[in-house]
Amino acid sequence: EWALVNRMQWVAGFLPRGEDKSLEEARSDNERAVVIIIVVMGVITLVRCVATFYQKYLAEKVVQVAIARLRADVYRHVLYMPVGFFSAKGTSDTISRVVGDTATAGKGIKILLGKALREPMKAFFCLLGAMVLSWQLTLIFLAAAPPTVACLSLLGKRMRKATRRSLMSSARMLGRLQDSVSALPVVKVYNRQDREASLFGAVNRQFLRRTLRMAKVEAATQPILEVLGMIAGSAALVVGAHWVFSMRGGMEGSEFFALLVLLGTSAESVRKASDVWNSVQSANAATERVFEVVDAPLEKEDPEAFVLPPLRDRIEFRNVTFTYPQADSPALRDVSLEVQAGQTVAIVGANGSGKTTLVNLLPRFYDPDAGQVRIDGQDIRMATLVSLRDQIGLVTQTVATFNDTVAANIGYGKPDATREEIIAAARRAHVHEFIDTLPNGYDTMIGEHSTGFSGGQLQRIVIARAILKNPTILIFDEAMSQVDAESEAKINEALGDLMRGRTCFIIAHRFSTVIGADRIVVMERGRIVDQGVHAELMERCGVYRGLYETQLVAAR
Repeated sequence: EWALVNRMQWVAGFLPRGEDKSLEEARSDNERAVVIIIVVMGVITLVRCVATFYQKYLAEKVVQVAIARLRADVYRHVLYMPVGFFSAKGTSDTISRVVGDTATAGKGIKILLGKALREPMKAFFCLLGAMVLSWQLTLIFLAAAPPTVACLSLLGKRMRKATRRSLMSSARMLGRLQDSVSALPVVKVYNRQDREASLFGAVNRQFLRRTLRMAKVEAATQPILEVLGMIAGSAALVVGAHWVFSMRGGMEGSEFFALLVLLGTSAESVRKASDVWNSVQSANAATERVFEVVDAPLEKEDPEAFVLPPLRDRIEFRNVTFTYPQADSPALRDVSLEVQAGQTVAIVGANGSGKTTLVNLLPRFYDPDAGQVRIDGQDIRMATLVSLRDQIGLVTQTVATFNDTVAANIGYGKPDATREEIIAAARRAHVHEFIDTLPNGYDTMIGEHSTGFSGGQLQRIVIARAILKNPTILIFDEAMSQVDAESEAKINEALGDLMRGRTCFIIAHRFSTVIGADRIVVMERGRIVDQGVHAELMERCGVYRGLYETQLVAAR
């Protein structure tokens, strides 16, 4: 607007004049003048449009690249954090921080590259010009600065607090939605749609209230600042008008008018900067939540950690005690267990007895509060995590597959595996025949919800993954829980050869799986109460005998 309107007078000064020319020459000059004006307007408009495009695009690019890198850094940090962090926080809260909170932080960065620089600079230079005209009146106007700063500080704190609560509510709403959608068949079969809608509605209303709280703080900022600006401006106006009318202060009316324009412009810039301040405080609250994850400690590894060689002799749990974060009582109490290399050890016990907790100490998902876990006499906390976990294969009760092809899921633990190796592992897990019937075979996608695959089929794919890794230590945590009896027999036959010469930990409630183990460990309330072979335990261990008889009764 400045270029097209104000500077047209400058352009017109170079146009030909027609006072002493004929009518035709004057008309020709006028036509030429119109053409020049149109060309100049076109060039200025083109330059302005190109500059606007690149200014907005480059600003957005800077923001999006910064946020993309932040998301990648946060996600990478999450992958190396202890498992215990997520048992306390929950997955939906972490997802909300990585995706939603980083986007809110990005809005703050975008504002910092625009108004946050422009408006304060405009206010500064306007006040500088006003000081040149009359430093006395400018100081009177600036008397409103301390209460303005105090007001912005107070409102900023409230905005940050309101934003933080709103983001927490958003994470809860995401968790509620995730739970309902993932369990939708259960919701439908129990006709609990109304209940789930009611629960989601409560979380949604809480999110709405906290969002409106943010809107209230933002809406209150401008009126408060306008009142303060009006008071300060009125004081400067009264004093300045008195000086002009009484001929005191040495100020001309035109200077006073220019001063008012400068002060008004600076006040408007401060008002716009207040909007920026609120947005920056919202971004600050989101950034705090993001950096709570970034600042969380990673899995501990000794700076002088050594590369752990493959297991040769034994695994020892020495007087291990462990308590889960935020739990009141220990999950393991002074547990000691020695397993020779090549042994298959089955761990049995009621739910909550500490079976899974014990084996989770081996790959260092958790570290014991007291005691040690040792491999070949070496404390595993002194070994590198990579060398430790390279020796371990894991099949859990919860089937863990990824939104990728069947081949990629089987080869997950060995990225350089050939197709022949993947097929061989699938054959040993008795899943090749099923995969071969799929439309795209090993290139069939396993979707987010594993549609088209049964629980047993997915479990065998996971078992094939463990077979392909060929680890020295195998952990089967209820690995047969979703496999039918026929498949279980086939898999047990295939795994018999795989387990030979390897150290295996089997956690299972099915006694058909554990009876053939070299040793059976019985746990109760976080302690090992007995260990031995099946026949010995049936004679002397009441806990084991009770578990066995309970399963027999259930089977009948």
